[in-house]
Amino acid sequence: MDHPPEPADPPTVPSGDDLVAPAVELVGRWLSRAEGLATKRERAQAAQLDGVVSDEAGVRFAMRFVDRVIRPEDHRVAAEELVALIRDRGGEPLPGFLSPIDKLLLNAGSRLAQVLPQVVMPLAVRRMRQIVGPLVVDAEPAKMAAHLSSRRAEGFRLNVNQLGEAVLGDGEARRRFEKADRLLDNPNVDYVSVKTSSIVSQLNYWAWDDSLRRVTDQLRPLFGKARDRGTFINLDMEEYHDLELTVAAFRS
Repeated sequence: MDHPPEPADPPTVPSGDDLVAPAVELVGRWLSRAEGLATKRERAQAAQLDGVVSDEAGVRFAMRFVDRVIRPEDHRVAAEELVALIRDRGGEPLPGFLSPIDKLLLNAGSRLAQVLPQVVMPLAVRRMRQIVGPLVVDAEPAKMAAHLSSRRAEGFRLNVNQLGEAVLGDGEARRRFEKADRLLDNPNVDYVSVKTSSIVSQLNYWAWDDSLRRVTDQLRPLFGKARDRGTFINLDMEEYHDLELTVAAFRS
């Protein structure tokens, strides 16, 4: 008499802890390979960028400079922000990623900015763009398209991440959502970072179900478009307290 076959053991699913060591080892090999291929200029540039992102004071300075000094189109407004940036450091020295010459020029520029804003501000902005240029790209469509195309031609794939903090109102959240949506339409973009706190305003973790619903309602059309276009969406976070809601939205 035939007997039904014994049920097969379910496949073993590795835990998150089992994946950590291989992932660290793989990234280590990538970094070693990249370092071996880098030119002297690229290594010097990488060291300066490391100073931007690894030093808390450097991050604060660079983000404020980009957000408040580079962004204004009016040179006088930008000059006032530059003066405030240098004046309001509370005794904190200028960040270490700036060279001695950069620090000297920055201090001199902050004294002349309000007198000669049309001369000083373009120079200050150009210098900061040279420093953070590999990380920050102008979002103007033609300029971004040119940058993405040139990097793709060199064999790079880029994670495109909009700069900005958590939004305060529905209008800004809607504009951020529309920008993410347009990025997914860009044929040169195949990897986009999206923050739940940037496309949904005033998230309240005491109102968990409502916050989760609003986040998933916003993410669903983005994920649908990304699926249709073969684009990868990375769910990013500004702060650790966004982690649980972001994971719950992804899983749902």
